Amino acid sequence: MPHKKALVAVARSILVIVWHLINNPEAVYQDIGSDWHQRQANPARKTRDLVRELERLGHQVTLTPPPPTPQPERTWGTAEIRVKGAMS
Repeated sequence: MPHKKALVAVARSILVIVWHLINNPEAVYQDIGSDWHQRQANPARKTRDLVRELERLGHQVTLTPPPPTPQPERTWGTAEIRVKGAMS
């Protein structure tokens, strides 16, 4: 049953878009992209909201910055390159 509800919700969204495009000839559909939510994510806002939620639940919140992550040491190895059919 949840699968059918999801299908109906998506179909309704598409119909609403089509209706707006048909009823307003000046309207242009522009796809926002599949990663829109990721691009709109704001870490500072999320932190603020989570702190407020914890304080509302009665907790005292103190934030400390995370320790810097160590950068992996880069080592350059040797590679052997073989060309097929080359004379040696």
